Amino acid sequence: MIIYMNMTDSLGDFLSGLPTLKGIHDTYGKFQLVIKATNRKFKGIKELLEYQNIFTSVYFDDELFFDGALNMFIPHNFNEHTTSDIRPGEVARFENAMKEMYGLQFEVDDSFEIKFPNIETGID
Repeated sequence: MIIYMNMTDSLGDFLSGLPTLKGIHDTYGKFQLVIKATNRKFKGIKELLEYQNIFTSVYFDDELFFDGALNMFIPHNFNEHTTSDIRPGEVARFENAMKEMYGLQFEVDDSFEIKFPNIETGID
């Protein structure tokens, strides 16, 4: 499975999709993720995503020859309805798009936390 997150250049909106992507991973296993090349402005974003252990690989969209290879994307405008008291509208939008447009059956991982490596800075 390949998911193309082409809907935003905003880091906050982008990261709001991770609980949904983690839920898809938990049901279907690892998959390839493609993100917009404009997200390079967030230094280390590709490495951060790779560190989450959700994806088989992460690519910027200018690193691939598409020709129909991308079978899923998350649209910019979609239903933000949610039945969850803790789930923000952005997360609900991603969830609803993947379920309604592609028929995926999964539960959003509301307990998802971004993983990052332990970095020793030497600063006290």
